[in-house]
Amino acid sequence: MRYLPIASALLGILLLSLLLLLLPPKPVSSASELSSLSDNSKVAVKGIVVKEKFSQNLRYLTIKENITLLCDCSNLPHLINKNVSVIALLDRYDSRTYLKVLKIKYR
Repeated sequence: MRYLPIASALLGILLLSLLLLLLPPKPVSSASELSSLSDNSKVAVKGIVVKEKFSQNLRYLTIKENITLLCDCSNLPHLINKNVSVIALLDRYDSRTYLKVLKIKYR
């Protein structure tokens, strides 16, 4: 009987995690569309990388649509002038909007 609250809480967390993983990302084509979305929304972005900045283990990528991507992808080659397709989570910090990359494909 005392394990019922813990079990139900764990089940709820599991269901919410599955919901986040299984929902399709919202396609975004410009930075202005990001303002209408809530934090931790899953989004899909495509574009050409115009700026790349390294900081410790992170990489900041800016695509042509003026959207900043935060990527933990130090194992990838330089992505300047490459077309990328990204699935990311929306995050706001210091009045800036970042997309934390979950999955990235490049050509």
